Amino acid sequence: MKSVPWLSLGMLVITLLQSPISFADEELENADLSKIVHVLDSLNPLINQAEQQQDKNLRMQFNYAALRSDIDKVKKGIRRKWQSPAIEPRPVTPMQGDYLQLQSKHA
Repeated sequence: MKSVPWLSLGMLVITLLQSPISFADEELENADLSKIVHVLDSLNPLINQAEQQQDKNLRMQFNYAALRSDIDKVKKGIRRKWQSPAIEPRPVTPMQGDYLQLQSKHA
């Protein structure tokens, strides 16, 4: 049975989860999210390698297609965040529109 590089994958995921993400500054946040997308993209060769090393005769098979799909969902979520407006629109209070005041003649 061939060796599967799960240790490398595990270390990469742990590093990703432990990296501090700053949400105080949108530019820094986007830079960190970009790094996350880059790391997720870099997993493809490792996933392909592990899939090729999988013993096809085993009764239980790892679902690499599901893994790829989940990683794609995370990347799509990050891209949706980038494409959303920076400021959510707020409801606009309608103006009165009536600026005339009637004065009584008895004043």
